[in-house]
Amino acid sequence: MTDSEKQVCNYLRELDLWWVFESPIFVIDEKECGMVWTPDFNVPKLDMYIEVCGTDEFDYEYQKKIYYKNGYRVAFIKVYKEKWKNFLVDMIMDIEEKRHVEVMKIRARTPERDKHISESREISSRSIPTKFVHIIMSTHEH
Repeated sequence: MTDSEKQVCNYLRELDLWWVFESPIFVIDEKECGMVWTPDFNVPKLDMYIEVCGTDEFDYEYQKKIYYKNGYRVAFIKVYKEKWKNFLVDMIMDIEEKRHVEVMKIRARTPERDKHISESREISSRSIPTKFVHIIMSTHEH
């Protein structure tokens, strides 16, 4: 692990985000050839990956394009930049916002869902005897 990767590792620990180092993933490139890549960090809790960029001299655009094409959420972090920690948190938030938008699109396409949920809530609230509801409520108050 490089010094830059160690810095990211330590920061992820500070954020209470556990990771897998260089976990292999399968990607298909622009020529439709399959290959295995190993992003620096897999953060399962967030369903995302982190690539630690070593220098501005290397062009990461190809990797970004291939990750995007394959549906992977990857933050490219430049530890040598002053505010890389802020950038990482911003990237996490951006990924989560995009994921939320996609989920809301799915939800909008399933109108029967709301009817089903309200029916199941009615049934479940009627099926629990009142004395048990009181016990459940009182245990959560403490």
